[in-house]
Amino acid sequence: MSFNHEGNLLAGVGIGVHLYDLESETWKFVFNSDRNTIAIEPGFDNIIFGGSSAINRSHDDGYSWEQITDIEDTGPLDFAVLSEDTVYLGATNFIGGGGVYRSIDVAIIG
Repeated sequence: MSFNHEGNLLAGVGIGVHLYDLESETWKFVFNSDRNTIAIEPGFDNIIFGGSSAINRSHDDGYSWEQITDIEDTGPLDFAVLSEDTVYLGATNFIGGGGVYRSIDVAIIG
């Protein structure tokens, strides 16, 4: 779970992401995935990363999502956003093995 830049709560539960909207005081199902979504990490400029067995990204503070990898099994994930350009990804199985990976352009993690 994490908060977006508007202060709304994002929760990766089961096969997607739910957003608690403070203004309407309601939960919204904002991302449906055929895989579990566990790790959620706010980035910058309304970009948020999420995933658990795939890597997903939102450009609008978590209201809509896109899958940015076509890798079937990354294993458990965790993200750390260092700056506007640098995101770290920890995975147990990614590109043939586990480890810590870095993206220096935020468009591609690897």
